[in-house]
Amino acid sequence: RRLRRVNASDNRIALQAGNGSFRNVTNAGQATVDVGNEKMNQPRGIVHDAVTGQVFVADSANHRIRSISRFGEVSQAIGSGSLGGGSEENEAPTNSTMNQPRGLVLVGKTSTFGGHLVWADSQNHRVRIWNRSSAQATLFGVVVDAGMVATIGGNGTSGTATTGVALQAAFNEPSGVTSDGTSLYVSDRGNHCVKKIDSTGTLSVAAGTCGASGNVNGAVGTARMTNPEGLAYYSSGGHTGLVIAATGNSRIRFTRFAGPTTLLFGTAISVGDTNNVACGGTFHTEGVGASLIPCSGIYDVATSGSKFCFTNSGYHNARCVESNGATNTILGAVQGIDDSLALYFPVAPFSSVAYSASSPNYTSQNGVTSFFLPSPLVDATSAPALNQELGGLMFPRSIYLADDKTVYVSDFIGLLRKVKLP
Repeated sequence: RRLRRVNASDNRIALQAGNGSFRNVTNAGQATVDVGNEKMNQPRGIVHDAVTGQVFVADSANHRIRSISRFGEVSQAIGSGSLGGGSEENEAPTNSTMNQPRGLVLVGKTSTFGGHLVWADSQNHRVRIWNRSSAQATLFGVVVDAGMVATIGGNGTSGTATTGVALQAAFNEPSGVTSDGTSLYVSDRGNHCVKKIDSTGTLSVAAGTCGASGNVNGAVGTARMTNPEGLAYYSSGGHTGLVIAATGNSRIRFTRFAGPTTLLFGTAISVGDTNNVACGGTFHTEGVGASLIPCSGIYDVATSGSKFCFTNSGYHNARCVESNGATNTILGAVQGIDDSLALYFPVAPFSSVAYSASSPNYTSQNGVTSFFLPSPLVDATSAPALNQELGGLMFPRSIYLADDKTVYVSDFIGLLRKVKLP
């Protein structure tokens, strides 16, 4: 698998990490490597530390979390590389085990501290944390030694608990994690709901009806969703809430915590309710309302300012929705991968860039130049290969929006792309 980035200053694509092939790792005895020699297997969650410049990536099928420094060095952050139950408490990060980590979030951030790293250890039915500070800390009701890893949610068994102490409660395949700065929110995929862990470690339900799937708008206990995965906290214009990737419904849902009585994303949502706000339509046209666009395989969501963005895996693109509901493609093809389709990679204002046989490595439109730098494994003169490897996303999985409007997107073939929103 390969991770690539697009330089935010000139949109030039460069190797971020990976050399295009799988690696299954069995131990933690790995030296730091440069990005061109790194291999990953199904990278999922992404988060950026604005203080250190590190990018953390959940190398899901290798059961570990990797760190990419601002200088392009890839190293082991958490995990031994061996599949395990994730039961180690107050253990060194690289001695801990996990089973298909997914969502990542940094909590407790300050201007000088990038935050503690939380991840969803999905197949171990746990939520875990790495205390990245130099002092012991009580995090979500759990005492975690400096530099160590511990569990803050889940008892390691699958179940449907909705209240009580989060550490003693049962989750069922937690997938997405996000924070409002105080509490933690977890999409409990197998239970079809979103749970909240407050600062004391107390568990409650934030959205949906745990144990019941469906596609119903409404308050907690009435609303239904199916297999939620990606999750992002939203705060803009007085509105606060959660953006939820209801993967099993192919819908984006919004849970409204507070805000003025105005439309949000083109939809009326009462405080306390969870409603569909995007997807379900048939119009691929740029700029149309979010409820009119088609979606398939929505695995992750992210927020920045007044907008949210999401991976539209079945259509091989990433799209953003403004607070008024207008939708635009930021990466990938509008109608998915096809050898004859124009590409979006990336241009502004969201206009297509066509493949050019005479200049296969770059093209320019609307004053923006997009560079395509194929690996030695890719035939740069082949339109299909260029489209699939570099021009169009292949089943994008995860998305993260940094504070400076930089977007990170990973896809199924292991590429990580970095683009700058206008």
